[in-house]
Amino acid sequence: MSPPPAESHIILLIQQGSDPKTRIWSDHCSLRSAIEYIVGVYQTNQAVSEKESIDVSRFFNFFDEIYDCVPLVYDRHFRAYIPHEKQWLLHHAQEYLTAARQIP
Repeated sequence: MSPPPAESHIILLIQQGSDPKTRIWSDHCSLRSAIEYIVGVYQTNQAVSEKESIDVSRFFNFFDEIYDCVPLVYDRHFRAYIPHEKQWLLHHAQEYLTAARQIP
């Protein structure tokens, strides 16, 4: 699972429940920004403050319960947005959270 270039544009399409009214989208200039957005959605839904460390297993459970999440990543070669699976984003979120936990 190779990451996109650091400056890749990403559009996140998220549907939190089966009701289409729960659909949201967000637009990001990097993979890190997209992951930080997902972490922010988790913190908002779980009433976790930014200063608290994130329980990674609870984050994964929350992420698994999201009805649908599609990251569209801009590919300069094709000059198009390429859809990725929810697990692709989860993999990169895991790397991000693991690295964040190692920072004192």
